[in-house]
Amino acid sequence: MTSLPSPGNDQAYCTVSALEAGHLNLPMEMFLDNAAPGYAVIAPSLSFLLRHSKTDKKFVFDLGIRKDVENFPPMIQKWIIDAGFHTNVPQDVADSLTKGGLSPSEVDTVCISHCHWDHIGNTKQFPNNEFVVGAAAVGLFHPGYPADPNSGFPSDLLPAERTRFVELSDQPPLGPFPHALDFYGDGSVYIVDAAGHLPGHVVLVARTSADGGWILLGGDSAHHWNLITGESKIAIRRPGFPNGCAHIDEKLAELNMRRIREFMELPRTRVILGHDEPWYKANKDTSFWPAHIESKATMLALARMTELLNDNVEYSQGRTRQSPTERSRGGKLETEICILDSRSSSRRERDRQREMGCGSREGSSEALGPTEPAIEQDLSEEDSKYSEFFSALPSEHLYFTDSPSEAFSPNWGIYTRNSNEIMGDKPEASQTSDEMRSISPHCFNCGSPSHMVSTCPEQFDRSLVALSRQTYDFYRESFSLDRIGGNFSERIYSVEDWKCKRLAWIDMFNPGEIKGCDLRDALGLTSGDDDGEAQNEWLQNMAIWGYPPG
Repeated sequence: MTSLPSPGNDQAYCTVSALEAGHLNLPMEMFLDNAAPGYAVIAPSLSFLLRHSKTDKKFVFDLGIRKDVENFPPMIQKWIIDAGFHTNVPQDVADSLTKGGLSPSEVDTVCISHCHWDHIGNTKQFPNNEFVVGAAAVGLFHPGYPADPNSGFPSDLLPAERTRFVELSDQPPLGPFPHALDFYGDGSVYIVDAAGHLPGHVVLVARTSADGGWILLGGDSAHHWNLITGESKIAIRRPGFPNGCAHIDEKLAELNMRRIREFMELPRTRVILGHDEPWYKANKDTSFWPAHIESKATMLALARMTELLNDNVEYSQGRTRQSPTERSRGGKLETEICILDSRSSSRRERDRQREMGCGSREGSSEALGPTEPAIEQDLSEEDSKYSEFFSALPSEHLYFTDSPSEAFSPNWGIYTRNSNEIMGDKPEASQTSDEMRSISPHCFNCGSPSHMVSTCPEQFDRSLVALSRQTYDFYRESFSLDRIGGNFSERIYSVEDWKCKRLAWIDMFNPGEIKGCDLRDALGLTSGDDDGEAQNEWLQNMAIWGYPPG
């Protein structure tokens, strides 16, 4: 998998705030191949303010919808009515900036993802800045409206003396994207070629912390999260687009979506779409200017969060259980840190109690933004104990093999594996049946058939989403091939059986607790052994060494 550039010394980054920029009605039949008739979403048209950590430069990405829609070209006014977009703009970008204490005249750069009406706003409200637009967009304004009365692109949208059309085809790659311009030259903001939707369409990728946080602002790369996750495909020949789709080039648009999906798999990345209705619902009170969008948590911040939020058992050089009142903040490490699960304990309990039949989570299109609680990055000197601990580990992920290291105290002992077999992995006869299970519509995030992933109330689980997508595609391909003569029943049931087995382990095992006969066997415990004493010994080792492979 490709990677993003590592942070440099004293790395520059941007603080990102969302801006209110109007709302519109989006009939999903125009965008999703499997949307229910009449299904529509009241979606935001998001804009963003980025402030540079070193220079305090102000960079605005997209301008949303203008208040006075009657000043759009006639073709656009008719399109809004005919398509049923029904705009509502109680606060435009200029209002949002001013409300947070920043004048539009103080903005240095406005970058427009593409020149559709719901992203260009009112450029005349920004008198001093440079406008940055993808180079391919220049043809949209020749001649443009009013010289061409049927054009949806006003020729006076961008002031010629203050507009820069950036050519990205000769720029180097960034992660999964083949071409990206390092805008400030310091690795803080990248303008990324994202062709497919409209000529000149770009997305913005920015660092959100000095130590490795990233955000991607997606413009109209997709009008719904189902398209990014693969739960839906681009709708073809639907009302509004009788001869095509919502993108000028369907194949390039799909390729861009796949690249965004790959970006999401990289560490500490966040993606927000231009009409990200679920993200807006979850963050409208916390992430809009003058507030900001939190950077994804660092390993160190995750350790601090675990200490503050979880009432876990602590171990230090043979000391066992302590009550919360007996805790000291000096020198002790919580074993929960090794679990690296940022979900709340109540959420984990719900996961363990969920029925196995609801475990198909492979194609989630959850659009909510943050999957971790917001964590401030300015950590105190007390966190130096965690820095020392993590610097001694052989892997930044805390998932590594059990090899000895001189960095660890000999008082902890050496981890030895009792069994080389994977727990619960025993040969079983393959299942057979006269009828294969059909693929029915359901939420790929929680398994419920009552709603789509985009409206799922549960927190987005990225790893299970990826697994679900693979299983969903496998079932779909297998059923298709079976109808033309292939025999995939045995293979499908084998996959289903293995999935059910793993889901059963959710109920069988509990982090931080010796539970279940498989785990006892793997640890070499007998019925006469003291679980409490054994638990202390093994958890002490795992706190230092991480989980044993398998």
